[in-house]
Amino acid sequence: MKNFLIGLLISAGLMLATQAQSAPVDFEDLHADGDLTALSSPYAGLNWGEDWYYGDTTVDGYGNGAHSGVSFVTNGYGVDNLAVSSTTAFNLAGAWFAAPDTNGAVASWINITAYDAANHVIGSTGNVSIGQSYQWVAANFANVSRVSITRDDGWFVMDDFTVISAVPEPGSLLMLLAGLAVLIVAARKRFVLPVAMAGLLAMLCGGAAQAQSCGTAAGATVCLSAAGSSDNIKLTWTVSGIVTGVQIYRDTDSDANGRTRIAVPSATASTYTDTTPTLGVPYWYWVKFTTTSGSGNSGSATAVRVGAMRSLTSVQLSAQMSPGWNLGNSMEAIGGETAWGNPPANQALFTAVKAAGFKTVRIPLSWTQYADANYNISASWMARVKEVVDAARSAGLYVIINVHWDGGWLQPTYAAQSAANARLAKFWTQIATTFQYYDDYLLFAGTNEVMVTDVYTAPTAENIAVQNGFNQVFVNTVRGTGSNNAQRHLIVQGYNTNIDYTYATNTVPTDTATSRMMMEVHFYDPYNFTLNTSSAIWQWGSIATDSTATETWANESYVDTQFQKMKTRFVDKGVAVVLGEYAASLRTEYDTAGKYRQYWDQYITKSAYQHGLVPVYWDNGPSSNHQSGLFNRATGAQAYPAVITAIVNAAK
Repeated sequence: MKNFLIGLLISAGLMLATQAQSAPVDFEDLHADGDLTALSSPYAGLNWGEDWYYGDTTVDGYGNGAHSGVSFVTNGYGVDNLAVSSTTAFNLAGAWFAAPDTNGAVASWINITAYDAANHVIGSTGNVSIGQSYQWVAANFANVSRVSITRDDGWFVMDDFTVISAVPEPGSLLMLLAGLAVLIVAARKRFVLPVAMAGLLAMLCGGAAQAQSCGTAAGATVCLSAAGSSDNIKLTWTVSGIVTGVQIYRDTDSDANGRTRIAVPSATASTYTDTTPTLGVPYWYWVKFTTTSGSGNSGSATAVRVGAMRSLTSVQLSAQMSPGWNLGNSMEAIGGETAWGNPPANQALFTAVKAAGFKTVRIPLSWTQYADANYNISASWMARVKEVVDAARSAGLYVIINVHWDGGWLQPTYAAQSAANARLAKFWTQIATTFQYYDDYLLFAGTNEVMVTDVYTAPTAENIAVQNGFNQVFVNTVRGTGSNNAQRHLIVQGYNTNIDYTYATNTVPTDTATSRMMMEVHFYDPYNFTLNTSSAIWQWGSIATDSTATETWANESYVDTQFQKMKTRFVDKGVAVVLGEYAASLRTEYDTAGKYRQYWDQYITKSAYQHGLVPVYWDNGPSSNHQSGLFNRATGAQAYPAVITAIVNAAK
């Protein structure tokens, strides 16, 4: 029995020693001979995306390229969102990164996001700053099937991609357990394991998590893992040794300095559920433990609270979104959020919009004025956009965000196509990455009213091809960012959002997701009634009493016919339709009570809803004459309760 116990302990020690070993991929068997060369996949037992290139320190501008030895890999052509994957799950400790010493654009931060076999997010490192000296980016992710490596701009180099050995082979673990069973029987049915055996079992059970986040101190080892869901982040830990107390700490980066204690569970606890994380924010956790001889910390474990993506088609989702309301002339204003006279968006406003009965808010957005020459969006503006989106979500609203007019650079011509595609992809990569963990209450709309500036006639074949291409670039870019964006409901636009042009010319982009697409059109007919406030046309529809004050071509039957086109062309074929803008301006010089405006707003809402469209009213902010504002933007107070009630009730 003594010999068996000794052998068992030795074999267990060998197993645990093997588990603790790391296996850095150092690329030293690759010989670039002074040129960057495409990396052939698979390599080192892993599958590498097509944009990985390898080089050595003789490549011009890459003298600092290697962390160890002389070889490294880099993002070929400076592309973003590179993947490393495996058909067999692996544990990733991290990798070394640097910005090459080249004259081109280089990365200033790196983000590693890990996914499991079901393409669910395991965790993210967050944005880790890098420079020309190599920086270790710690991952500590277990059971990884794929990692996505993103950066802000330009080139980066990577070396010593470090994989930690997998959990014990089932056969080896079974042999150990069998040996323990024999030992128990030999104990003459006392069924009490020696203390040493209990410690060994704890080590074996904790060994599987060592690659994630273990820490040893004061005679104990604590191994921590973290997993995010739509509601919380759950921590699980194992203990080897005897601890007298545990505390849970949390931070939004991997640096333990500045972390905050969030809980003090019992000393015997092995799980804790954090219900307070902000959706989409990576968090790092530690278990601080005490023993009779001191204290220590587990390694850090990271996870993200990931929003739920329900099994709803876009048509099913759209049935829950009516009516909608636009935060117009605010976040898309050229010159800043308040440049066009509206106060900053706030929680009180969104809460009031929801309380009034609206279910969706569309938030038009400008991006170029907040980006550098390489179209890197400023962190402060992205944070402001996120703040506004979060406020709308906190109110319980569906949220649509887009790239709005933004200065008019989305010109549907061959001459502008290449540059516009690149900028559109650059913006949506950053936007989609920022919101990748949000649930399906957040929708992305690629563009807004794309047309050749001041040309309102029917589009040419060139215009159609380029504009449909913008839609495809948007869809491909968002899907490529992974996480929840792989299944997010996306909104593409018809040409100039004109119903007739859309019906005749727009195609639905190809998509890797099934039934997650919507088409957007706008409606302002007849123009002389809705928007041309210099016109004498101020009555509309069957209630009109003055034929000289009406344009009868765009009456109720016309509205129904237009919306039926969208139903037949898209909704009936599984593509939801968003009526992203519609409104009639107030005309108190003719209609003091606003009778005709209210009737038009009500009828458009009702017909759109009955034809399966999502009506989203265009509120431009001011509630004065010749405007379309419905709420006080500062307080959320209703400026026109009767119009609001008419719109809300029409979508029932």
